[in-house]
Amino acid sequence: MARVKSGTLTPSTAVPVTVTGASGGIDVINRTQTGTVWVSLTGTATVAGDDCYPVLGNRHFPASITGTDRGSVTVSVISDAALEYTVEGFSA
Repeated sequence: MARVKSGTLTPSTAVPVTVTGASGGIDVINRTQTGTVWVSLTGTATVAGDDCYPVLGNRHFPASITGTDRGSVTVSVISDAALEYTVEGFSA
């Protein structure tokens, strides 16, 4: 496992991404100019789905992780186009 993971999404295909060193939280980055990456912190992401957070083009979504030690965090990301993303874990 890595502290930072990057990739390109296949349209309408949810991808689970696990990062380490994320005791303080994660940052999900949409590295594409246009389009939306959808993020689920609790299950499988769906495009514009319930409990899925939108990350617009060239933006990021920081999520704090509180409570128990979460050194390893898994999120699910999806889009309706081939978009580039990065998920980074950060320490508390």
